[in-house]
This record gives sequence, C-alpha cells and structure tokens, in this order.
Amino acid sequence: MLFNRLDKYIFTQALYGLLIALSAICVAIILVDLVEQLRAISGIKGAGFGTALYFTGLRLPGLVQQTTPLTVLIASILTFTGLSRRSEIIAMRAAGISAWRFLAPLGALAVGLGLVIVLIIGPVAAQLNQKYENIKSNLNSNIVTTLPNSTSRNWTTMPTKNGQVIIYGTLENQNNGTKIYKNGAIFEYQKDGINFIRRIDANDILISATNITANNAMVSATGIANVENANIKIELNKDSRDSTNMDVKSLPIWEIPDAAKKAKASGGSPNKFWLQFYKLLALPITMLSMALFAGLMSISLDRSGGKIQSVAIAIFVGFLMFFLGDMTGLLATSGILPPFIAAFCPPIFILAATLAFFSMREDGEVNFND
Repeated sequence: MLFNRLDKYIFTQALYGLLIALSAICVAIILVDLVEQLRAISGIKGAGFGTALYFTGLRLPGLVQQTTPLTVLIASILTFTGLSRRSEIIAMRAAGISAWRFLAPLGALAVGLGLVIVLIIGPVAAQLNQKYENIKSNLNSNIVTTLPNSTSRNWTTMPTKNGQVIIYGTLENQNNGTKIYKNGAIFEYQKDGINFIRRIDANDILISATNITANNAMVSATGIANVENANIKIELNKDSRDSTNMDVKSLPIWEIPDAAKKAKASGGSPNKFWLQFYKLLALPITMLSMALFAGLMSISLDRSGGKIQSVAIAIFVGFLMFFLGDMTGLLATSGILPPFIAAFCPPIFILAATLAFFSMREDGEVNFND
C-alpha cells in the first residue's frame, strides 16, 4: 500500500499542524497589512476602514503564498514536537521504524502543497493582486491632500518607431490607459539603445498606447542649440509595453515567460520575470527542504534532549533561507547571477545538506577505507 495506517496518522498530524501555523500567520498578516493599508489610504477621499480591510483581503492570498515555506517550517516543528511530547517518536523508534519512514508523509504534504500553491492559489493571488493595483490606482486620483508618498519617481523604457526612449519623472495620474508624468525627462536613443539622440525636458509628459506627447518642452541634443517651447510627439511601436513598472506578482505562472519576452522587446530587463518564474517552479523543492530540515531538527536530538536548541536552529535556518533568497534575487535582477541559479540554488543546497546530515545520523558514517 502507498500509505498505511502510520503514514496516514503522521500525515493527519502534519496537516493539523499546518492549519494551526497557517491560521496564526494569516492573523499576523491581516493585522500588519491592515495597519499599512489604513496609513496608505489616509489621504484618499471616501476611503475608510472597510476599504483598508478589502485591500488586505485582496492581498492576503499573495502574502500567504510568500510565507508558505515559513508556514511549512513551523508546521513541521509543531507536528514532531507534539509527537515527541506524547512519546510517539520513541515508540516508533523502539518498533524499529526508521526516521525516513515518518518523515515521508511530511515531505509528501510539503510537495503537494507547493504544487497547489503554484497551480491554483498562485494564479488566484495574481488576479486579486492585479485587482488591488487597479482599484488603488483609480483611488489615487481622489487624493485630498498631498502626502509624501502620494507620488513617486518612476522610469520607463519602451521602443519607438525610430529607436528607444527612457522616461523619468513623477507619476501623478493614470486615466484610461494614459500616464501623466510631471517634471519629467525623455532620453531618446537609436534602435541599438547605445547612441544618444536627444533629451526632452517637459513639465507634462503623456504616455498613451500609441504615442508619447511632451508640450512646451526643451529639447537638447549634441552639436545643436537648445530648442524651447517645443511640442514633441513620439510614435510608439505596436510592441511597445510599459513593462518596467509591471508588477510581476500580478501574473500567473504561465503568463510570466511571455511577459519576460515583451519586457526584453521593449528595451527593459526580463530578469525579474524569469526570477519569479523559476522561484515558482522551485517552490515545491523549497517547501520540501524546509519541512525535512525542521523535521530533522525536531527529532534528531529527541533522545539526548536539546529540543529548544534544535527548534531555534530550525527557525534560524528558515529565516536564513529567506535572506539567501532575497540576496540571490537582487543579484539576479541586477544581471550578476542567472535567474535560474538564483531561484534553485538556495533550496537545493538546504535540501542536499539536510539529506546528507540526516543520512549520516540515521544510517551511519561511511568509511571508504574499508
């Protein structure tokens, strides 16, 4: 049989621990994000506690998705701490059952949950996050008072019919697909993206689906005199996309490769898209490594004590995993490290180290001199 009574029992206990950990993390996320949303909408007319709570609900699946490895880690600790407290691990060891045996259901639950997150919860979270961004963008036009965070400096790269442009300015508003940049600058290049053509400074820069418009602008170019009060209109390609500021978390996994290709075609970097794509593919491995490591630390010192130390080490390694993921992600988005390596190396390293250490403790050290 694929699962006998013992496997089902351990699987049930792991599922119970997962529900407890998930509930606790969801409550923490709601409380923290609700405060952040109340602060963010404090200057928007007609927005109150209900709006903040609605925004938090839209963001909750995505935030839960980001914390699932930590959730699995805590669930593993809760599961084996409970089994140890009831002396069930001692009984299973006394019966001659290997630790590999009672870690297998936990690993199966972690991998299965990873697949559910990637294929089901992830796409739903992406749609809800996109809905959140759209509603928030529309509400930003109702700001009553000017807050320090009500506007932001943005840069956008996109191809034109004659080359490429880089636009930098303060994004003030977005209506019907048209973006308005205040006190901005346009840097125009040839199609190779290297040879500079001109710089256009304007108080208002409008970006629509077909063109870029800058009125009463100052045009500066090498070798010619500056032109003031010029009206500039730059036509865009059909393939032009404002992909630089696109939120990659608003895309389901099957749309990310196409978005990466469009970002590259528009003159931007596709690294953040490929990084997110490979991170989603590596999520089951990440969750498996976290579950096995937490389970190993929870049961390895069961005979000799030191449970508090082992749990502390498991939590520390969990946070270290997040730190390594963020660090390699920064290296990948900056082009220093390939996104595939940045996404897969941390979980595979933790998984390999866990399996090696666990094999040494359970099966004994191999002496190659014999």
